[in-house]
Amino acid sequence: MQAEINAFKLKFATLQSKGLPSLITSSGKLLTHDQYVNRVNTNVSNQITASSSSTEEIGPPFGQSLYDKLENLFYIEHEINHLFEV
Repeated sequence: MQAEINAFKLKFATLQSKGLPSLITSSGKLLTHDQYVNRVNTNVSNQITASSSSTEEIGPPFGQSLYDKLENLFYIEHEINHLFEV
């Protein structure tokens, strides 16, 4: 069982390095599911707002730039789905 816990921690650490928020509160406790969903949604909103407010591009994103902006979000969603497979 410890090996599975360590594997989960390793996978989750990889996702956190790509921008997924922490599961731990500031007091060191685990978040509830609802609190974590809220945190993830806030994080995604902040990423979208930050990317849309950048002055790099004028006009709507397309092609490679759109892919680059959304790649991390899709990767995280995909990995979360596999991480919590039953």
